Amino acid sequence: DAMLGVHDMSVALCDMVLERTSAKHGAEAVKCLLPGTKKGARVRTACMRAVKELSGLPDARVEIEGIIDEDTDIKCEIKRDAFEQKCADLKTRLVSLTTNCLSLANTKIDFIELVGGGSRVPWVVNA
Repeated sequence: DAMLGVHDMSVALCDMVLERTSAKHGAEAVKCLLPGTKKGARVRTACMRAVKELSGLPDARVEIEGIIDEDTDIKCEIKRDAFEQKCADLKTRLVSLTTNCLSLANTKIDFIELVGGGSRVPWVVNA
């Protein structure tokens, strides 16, 4: 899990947004938003912005105008609690990774310093 980080959180949030969009507009409409497409990159950028917002706010909105077609927008309200539930497996991996590293250390650890954008996410700080 050397690459575990905020990218995984934004992928989880993208999954949430695509699930909600699929429920509202149909699975066929979401195909153009999958990763690897230009529209998928727009969704990911909006989700990365929302992850940053959720670090300090209880909710965030993912809004992208004209993404599916000229008249169809994505508008999703994301609650921090729902985001944290979606990231539960990431939290488990993070705690496991940290616990494993601490158990392998042959010295007393006084503190752990987290770095990077994901270190501000509340569930990471509290883990």
